[in-house]
Amino acid sequence: MYSNNNNSMRITVIPSYQEELSTEHDFYWEYLVSVENNSSSIIQLIEKHWQIIQSDGKVEEIIGDNIFGERPILRPGESFEYTNIRNIKTSSAIVKGKYKILSNGKELDVEVPSFSLDNPYEIIKIN
Repeated sequence: MYSNNNNSMRITVIPSYQEELSTEHDFYWEYLVSVENNSSSIIQLIEKHWQIIQSDGKVEEIIGDNIFGERPILRPGESFEYTNIRNIKTSSAIVKGKYKILSNGKELDVEVPSFSLDNPYEIIKIN
């Protein structure tokens, strides 16, 4: 589990390797994302920008002006969750990103905690 608090929001990501979907050259992960509004203001998620940095150095950009077709509005104390399944061509990767939110008429960037996607059957080598 990866989690951080910033701009009075808590973002948590829980990735899990999907062995039954993965093959020798396609590796699948499911990840649950939870966004909690811990501020005293109403917020709206309006955009996402994620980067998947694969172990071979390839970078995939994920940019969208919504979250799976939604622009969720969260009142103080409310949360929004979604699950995604992603495949990559290498057995490990680092994911980082941010959401753009609207709060009190201002756009703010909120960091997603960086998280790793690691095949549990491989030895991780740190350079």
